[in-house]
Amino acid sequence: MPIPVICGCKAKLKVADGLLGQNIKCPKCKKTMSVHEPKSDDPYYDLYTSSQGNGKNAPTGPVLTTEQVLAQSPLSEKQREIVESDLESGERLVWAGTPWEKIAFARGWVVTIGLSIGALFILGIMIVMNFMEKSFGETFNVLLILAGLAMPYYQRWRVRKTFYAFSDQRATVWGCYLLGKPTVKRYSPAELHGFYFSASPFWGEGVGDLVFGSRTVTRGSGRDAMTTTTTWGFLMLRDAKTVEKLLRETLVDPLLDKVYE
Repeated sequence: MPIPVICGCKAKLKVADGLLGQNIKCPKCKKTMSVHEPKSDDPYYDLYTSSQGNGKNAPTGPVLTTEQVLAQSPLSEKQREIVESDLESGERLVWAGTPWEKIAFARGWVVTIGLSIGALFILGIMIVMNFMEKSFGETFNVLLILAGLAMPYYQRWRVRKTFYAFSDQRATVWGCYLLGKPTVKRYSPAELHGFYFSASPFWGEGVGDLVFGSRTVTRGSGRDAMTTTTTWGFLMLRDAKTVEKLLRETLVDPLLDKVYE
C-alpha cells in the first residue's frame, strides 16, 4: 500500500511501501527526505489508515508519473537516463530498482566455497598420484584461493551494473556479460504470466527473486551427471513481494482478464 509523504516544499507524494525507512529525493525540490508511516498528527493519517484494507473502495491515491518513480528509485543518474530514454511515447513507468548488493556479495561467497572445496579435492588427488609436480600444484592452489576471494567482489561489481524497471507495457532488465559488456532484455506481459517469487532465506520477509524463467542443463550421465539451473528476472530484490504485487496488477492480471473475457 502506498505511503503518503509530504515534503518541506509542500509537494505531496505517494511512495511504495517497500521504501519504508529509506531516503528518497523529492521530484520537485530535489531535497532528500525519509519515508515513514504517517503519525496521528500528519495530514494524511486518516486517509492512510482507511486505505489499509483490501476492499475495492479503499483510496488508492494518484498514479505516480515516470519522473516521480525515477526520483524515488535507487538508480543512479545515468541509469535513470537510460530507463527514461528507453520508454516509448505514451508509456508510463511504474517501478524501477536495483538488486541488493549484500545478497550478491553473500551468494558470491557461497559459490566460492563450493567451487574451492571441489577443486582442492581434485587437486589433492592429482598431487598424491604424482600427476603434477609439487611446485605447479602449489602455484595452482594459490591462484585458486585468490580467484575464490575475488568472487564475491566480482559478483558485487556485476550487480552494480544491473538495474530493473517495468512500465504499463513491459518489464526490462539491464545487466552485463561476464566481462561487463551491457545487455538489455525486455519481457512482454505474455512472457511474464508464469513468473514467481523465490524467497532468499535468512534475509527477511519479502526478500528474494522474481523469476521470469529458468533453464536446467544436465551434463554427463549416471553418477558423473552434473545439473545446473540458470534463472533470470528481477533477482535479489530487497522488496520483492511489493514489486511482485505491482507487477501482477500492472501487467499480468490485465492480460489474464483479456484472455478470460
